[in-house]
Amino acid sequence: MTADALWSYLKDRVSAASQAAGNPQTPVRFGEETHDFALSLNPLEFGRRKRLAEAISAMAGIGPDRLTTEEGSLCLDLIRLGGRTAAEREMIEAIEAVVSGQLRLPILRRLIKVVQEERTQPGGIPVEKTVHATTVIASTANRR
Repeated sequence: MTADALWSYLKDRVSAASQAAGNPQTPVRFGEETHDFALSLNPLEFGRRKRLAEAISAMAGIGPDRLTTEEGSLCLDLIRLGGRTAAEREMIEAIEAVVSGQLRLPILRRLIKVVQEERTQPGGIPVEKTVHATTVIASTANRR
């Protein structure tokens, strides 16, 4: 639960309840925030993200079977912040699949490149360039 989510929830409820009671009120928010911050954490989600981050950190290094520092940093950012675009969400699914042994690292690297390209292009990338992790996982499961 974040401060912004709590504010949105309370603002909507107070406005609706006060309107229904015949005394319309509009809550006002005072103060400044530099970014959204968590008021509470889901322990299961926190544990999942921690496990993924530790696994990705262990995969970083030198060699063809390792993630580069840049690739690892992008993975860690997505684990920490969540996916904002379809390609980023697909990449998070692929990270989970790699960590669980369902997907090989070269497939994750392809998704990393898609997300990197998407982030460098102001208008995003065409849909046909996205790689769907669930499709990739299903099609490569028998090749392991």
